[in-house]
Amino acid sequence: MHQEETTKGQSAYEMRQQTGKPWSEIADVCGCASSDAAVAGAKKYAHRTDLEWPITVVTKKARREQQRESADREIYVAVASGTPIRELGNPTAVYKAMDRHADRHGLPRLPKNGERAYNLRADSNNNLSWSQIAEKLGYSYPNHATEAARRHAEQAGLDWPVPDNP
Repeated sequence: MHQEETTKGQSAYEMRQQTGKPWSEIADVCGCASSDAAVAGAKKYAHRTDLEWPITVVTKKARREQQRESADREIYVAVASGTPIRELGNPTAVYKAMDRHADRHGLPRLPKNGERAYNLRADSNNNLSWSQIAEKLGYSYPNHATEAARRHAEQAGLDWPVPDNP
């Protein structure tokens, strides 16, 4: 009987730790008489083997937040390394993810596409045409890159049009 309790306790402990399922479901799967019996067996097993008790369960909400943080980090790194924002999905969602990651970790916010377009055009070392800028940033047409840069210049109080590079 003692060996059977240990097996059920160990199974209950491991299932709770790995899945976070409710004790009532764990009791059914492990063959315990009740959820209280599953808890008691898992607790006994934990104390006997010097394992953590109570078991820290990662909730669905916490798991989703971890996944979101990971996705935000991947987006931030991709944009910082030059991936066009439009290749990563809906630009509004991408901007929000970039900003969340930057704010959460005290990093600088990355420039939006309009600012990136303006800066690429204004940088005399580039000599990029609007067509090249549009392609680099993932715009379908050069006039979309031009318009985004114009809006950025207007909002930031910068010169417009950007002087053509010699």
